[in-house]
Amino acid sequence: SFVQMSHNAMLLIKEALIGKPFQKLTFVNNDNGDGAPGGMSVDAIISIVESNKRLRKLEIGRNRIGRVHIERLCSAVQNHALVQLDLSYCLAPGIGDEILTCLLTIGDLKLEKLVMSSNNITTAVGTLLADFLASNPSLKQLVLE
Repeated sequence: SFVQMSHNAMLLIKEALIGKPFQKLTFVNNDNGDGAPGGMSVDAIISIVESNKRLRKLEIGRNRIGRVHIERLCSAVQNHALVQLDLSYCLAPGIGDEILTCLLTIGDLKLEKLVMSSNNITTAVGTLLADFLASNPSLKQLVLE
């Protein structure tokens, strides 16, 4: 069941979670397709992730991730040794290839599961993806549908 909260409530949740040690974070917005941001901002979610060194699983489906977030998100994935990342329904055309390229070029990537459903991933990253899968035995599940 999903609960819709006000912006102020989301800010209070962000402040409460900053610096708290937990292993899984799930913030999935109900994107009605109207282009209006809902729920917690991607910047706030990434701030929570950056403040938690124990985080291992991150699901932020249906949040509007833009080009401005790619470097910060990839850095958080690398610095926190995430083992599961779900970015379903998050990316505009073109951004899916960019973020996938950023993630796949992280040295010593620990991800075991990567979900990027409905993110307009194209064949342009095919060679990089094939090379990554051939040399990265830790990735056990990849979802690009």
